[in-house]
Amino acid sequence: MVVMATLTLGIMVGNHWLTPLLLARAGGDLRNRVLWQRRAVIVAVLAAAYLYSRFIGASEALADVGAIAFAALAQLAPAVLAALYWPRASRRGVLAGMAAGSALWAYTLLLPALALGVGVPQWLVAGPFGIGFLAPHALFGTGGLDPLTHGVVWSLAVNIAGAAGVGIAQRSGRRAQPGTPPGR
Repeated sequence: MVVMATLTLGIMVGNHWLTPLLLARAGGDLRNRVLWQRRAVIVAVLAAAYLYSRFIGASEALADVGAIAFAALAQLAPAVLAALYWPRASRRGVLAGMAAGSALWAYTLLLPALALGVGVPQWLVAGPFGIGFLAPHALFGTGGLDPLTHGVVWSLAVNIAGAAGVGIAQRSGRRAQPGTPPGR
């Protein structure tokens, strides 16, 4: 299972992220470059997985790790819904919302999970620099929820607010020209 997942992820990252960059820069026969690129991505995925397992250790159950991963996947939901129900949604707005939501997901869910693998640091409980309302599990003073619900609600709220805010600001900042496709 690990071999199949690693190969699949390596090929997907290579084909969709790295090969387009390679094609933009070089021409000719790219078979060797693409092969080495895939090998490098596979090694990087295995190294990242090993480091993650070392950091997380026995502090998190497999189901908790899966829930954190699905919370990250939930960051795509506002973009899908915007594509379906808001046809004039801005591409920059959707990307800004996803970036902001993903950053908050990493702060409220991923970083605490990694930090628990090495012990409970003080900033996790008291917030960074002792600022209590910035604590990952009680962000802006909204404690009382379980950490997963807290992280998902805040990250999706920031995602939606960022997408709508940037989209509306971009739309109001310029007049749409006739014949211009939406979101451009």
